[in-house]
Amino acid sequence: MNLRPRVSENFDASLAYYFEPVGEFSVGVFRKAISDFDSNVVRMVSPEEAAELGATPLPGDLTPWRYTTRLNVGDGLVRGIELNYTQQLSNILPGAWRGIGFYANFTYLDIEGTFDVNDVGAAPVKVKQLEDVIPRTANAGLSYNYGRYDMRLSWNYTDAFPESSATNISTVKLRGQRWTMDASVKYQLMRNVSLFADFVNITSNHAKKYRGYVAPELRNETNALGFVGTAGVQLSF
Repeated sequence: MNLRPRVSENFDASLAYYFEPVGEFSVGVFRKAISDFDSNVVRMVSPEEAAELGATPLPGDLTPWRYTTRLNVGDGLVRGIELNYTQQLSNILPGAWRGIGFYANFTYLDIEGTFDVNDVGAAPVKVKQLEDVIPRTANAGLSYNYGRYDMRLSWNYTDAFPESSATNISTVKLRGQRWTMDASVKYQLMRNVSLFADFVNITSNHAKKYRGYVAPELRNETNALGFVGTAGVQLSF
């Protein structure tokens, strides 16, 4: 198949400001130029071509064969910005409230792809998405760490993104946008013994997949991802 590895030329810059006693605000920008971007490619081939690839067409059958492979199909360019903010309120709030903290971060990507579809006379395809590259992600949360308690509540968001080749927009497989809420609680019962409980996907938001574009009528798959809760005792030595 002679699949070549992806090569990426990266440039990154960031600036951070730190708060007293514990806190940070940072902003970062980056650029990634990707060559030899590989992706799954689906083509229809003749029975003769299928035979050359190892298939066994029936004699006289002229039905085209569906050929799926992974090829180096083009180049990608990803430019982005990251914002991050964390703050512990131990120097602002009194008493037990001092254990409160929060965080938030956001990433935005501008994505370009140029793909060679290998059709005679066809110009390269220009797209604004790349396989498994998420255009926007965000996270935010609250924490409480005071005395014997350590508690966290977090929100996570991912934008829609393609899971397959972007050379054919009408057939590309897309994972829809999704957000989740998670929580954890930990209590220090004794020096070496802790009680804990973890709650994942509290709202039971499912993962939805689409063909071509994110639209209700093009939804063709749903991954049922329900709420998961675990609890137990943690021993440390």
